[in-house]
Amino acid sequence: SAKNVREDGVDLTVVDHVSDDVAERCWQRCKPQAGDVLMVCVGNIGRLCLLKDPPPMVIVRSVALIRGEPSWVAPEYLALVLRSKVCQKQMTQFIKKTAQPGLYINRIKQIRIPVPPLAEQRRIVAKVDELMSMCDALERRLGQAEATRRAALEAVLAQV
Repeated sequence: SAKNVREDGVDLTVVDHVSDDVAERCWQRCKPQAGDVLMVCVGNIGRLCLLKDPPPMVIVRSVALIRGEPSWVAPEYLALVLRSKVCQKQMTQFIKKTAQPGLYINRIKQIRIPVPPLAEQRRIVAKVDELMSMCDALERRLGQAEATRRAALEAVLAQV
């Protein structure tokens, strides 16, 4: 369900279980597999994750399964572009405003996604990954600098 979809993957610590019969019926409609994007479409709309190696699962109505055609869109690129401001803005415009906001499959299909050639998609994903690694390293260094600053301040205050 929507509560299980996290930016870094699916959190399966708290799940509901369904019978094998129900699962089989659900899988006739859609069976989540590696490379699929799961996106919350009711409530916290737009939060999504890329499935890497999912166990057998079914999804409920609050989650949309988005599967690109592998011959023209890389799954990592699809997840990246769906997180972009351009796509998130489109989602906001398409939300059905009710007691519980929803973005349903007929509207999700209308989201315009830029699709460069596969090689360029892979370069974009690699560059974003590189930049995110740099940001993570900077964040760690800032945390270390803050810890050093605090230790120095405490040492000075201890002497006062």
